[in-house]
Amino acid sequence: MEDSGTTTFLDYVVFAVLLAFSSAIGIYYGCKTKRRTTKDYLIAGGDMHWFPISLSLLASFFSAVGMLGIPSEVYTYGFGYLFHLIGMWTMMLLAAKVYAPIFYATRLTSANEYLELRFSSGVRLLGCILLIFQYVLYLSVVLYAPSLALKAVANVPLTVSILVTGAVCTFYTTLGGMRAVIWTDVLQCTIMVAGMIFVVISGVINVGGVANVIKRAERGNRTTMNWNPDPTVRSTVWTYGIGGIFALLQNWTTSQVSVQRFLSARSLQHVKKALYFNILLLTTVILLCVTTGIVMYAVYADCDPKSAGQIMSNDQIVPYFVVTKLGHLKGITGVYMAVLMSGSLSTASSGLNSLAAVTLEDIIKRINPTLSDRMASIWTKVCSCFYGIMVVVFAFLVSYAGSMVLQLAVSIFGVLASPQLGIFTLGMLVPRATSKGAYAGAVTGTLLTAWLAFGALLYPPDRQPAPVSIYKCPMNSTVANFTSWESAIVSKKFKEHDFPLAKFHSISYMYFSLFGIVVTYFVGWLVTVCGCNQSAEDVNPALLYDYKSAFLSCLPNFCRPKKSHYDVTDSWEMKEMIQK
Repeated sequence: MEDSGTTTFLDYVVFAVLLAFSSAIGIYYGCKTKRRTTKDYLIAGGDMHWFPISLSLLASFFSAVGMLGIPSEVYTYGFGYLFHLIGMWTMMLLAAKVYAPIFYATRLTSANEYLELRFSSGVRLLGCILLIFQYVLYLSVVLYAPSLALKAVANVPLTVSILVTGAVCTFYTTLGGMRAVIWTDVLQCTIMVAGMIFVVISGVINVGGVANVIKRAERGNRTTMNWNPDPTVRSTVWTYGIGGIFALLQNWTTSQVSVQRFLSARSLQHVKKALYFNILLLTTVILLCVTTGIVMYAVYADCDPKSAGQIMSNDQIVPYFVVTKLGHLKGITGVYMAVLMSGSLSTASSGLNSLAAVTLEDIIKRINPTLSDRMASIWTKVCSCFYGIMVVVFAFLVSYAGSMVLQLAVSIFGVLASPQLGIFTLGMLVPRATSKGAYAGAVTGTLLTAWLAFGALLYPPDRQPAPVSIYKCPMNSTVANFTSWESAIVSKKFKEHDFPLAKFHSISYMYFSLFGIVVTYFVGWLVTVCGCNQSAEDVNPALLYDYKSAFLSCLPNFCRPKKSHYDVTDSWEMKEMIQK
């Protein structure tokens, strides 16, 4: 294929059409009905089918960060990221069996309401603060990632892409609420998957078939698995598999985005169907992203664009391929721009809606408990707009972080989200746990994980990237010609750190979440054991994990007791029962 780096007017038209469709959905649901209750705005009235909820969950958590970051990770280190699926499968089963039933039973609009019912109002406020910081920072990365890629390879100004995407996302989220978010996610999820399939097929054609892809990947060590158990080595099966379980767990279980999806469903069975179907969806998308990374390596096996100075980061490898190899096909660059922005829009819209819900339930309603439903709806829209502006502002500051987007996103969740999951898990699994244990665990987990993450910036781990070559890169006269692919390999030797704690700080970013969750849970449990005077009978059983039912579910049907015809988990009166 002929290289072409020109972005045409048609490309911008195609891109604008997607943004127009997303805005139209928000306008439709904003004007569809005069009855705009808070319940309808924040959780779509609680009557959504499981299929759009499942697609919305996928689109909300699989942003442009994943679309750019995963192929970049695979291009740089090899296909070991595929073992991240182990974490995803495990996480989804835990979400369906442990966390989702409790949240659906309690019917709480804000996930942090659980922390007040289980512990105290102070613990709820602590969870609210952690969540707001977490999502503002994460959504900033979500907006920044595709904007950076498009600026470098398609000459789309960074300011324009961030402002336009942020404005459109804030507009339809503010106007249409959760229904607009879910149905826009369905549209954007479809666009994302179709775009990734097209890139993979185009890349395979570019290198002359699947056989050539495999041959080049094997030569570049992209198909070998690194079984090194050392947690300071980034590209290992252990890191992606074990670390991935905890890196994903807090995103899909106790996050406000997930809780709102749980409550949007018609029943608990719909929630579980949505989660189980997501196993298939996630597997498909991860396989697509891993394949994309391998194909991109095959395309550039003889000339690494970053080493040749053609891109600034491997996060730009896929957009660079689209613009330079497919740019001669009119409108294709615009389609891929739309694909990237679909990933950003879907995640950002869900995050903004969640931030609005948390602010309303955890802060505004606590200041004014008698707030009318009409004023509550107005406040949620004001909050969505406010957070949208804040995220856009922070997106311009993310450029100073200096990390690959996937690493930055996972690190943010590791520092701020893992302590949240730790105290939720403590409350659900330890009946005697108290607010003192929750405070101690959350504060200790947050501070120590932040210390670990900041130390990793000073003492980075041995990333051990796979080899890249500049064998056939266009060189100037001052650079000698290479005689073979091997002779043109570009590599940097890792410099060992002499600081005593460097080995500890050099742990892979994939383990930040594991560290934060374990520290939070262990400290909370330890405080509970040492100074607990609360009886397990003092805690409402609906707020606890039902060990007995879990055990009975493992037995044959004839050994199980008969279930009651009344299922309280599907009742909206459950919230009032728990609060009393």
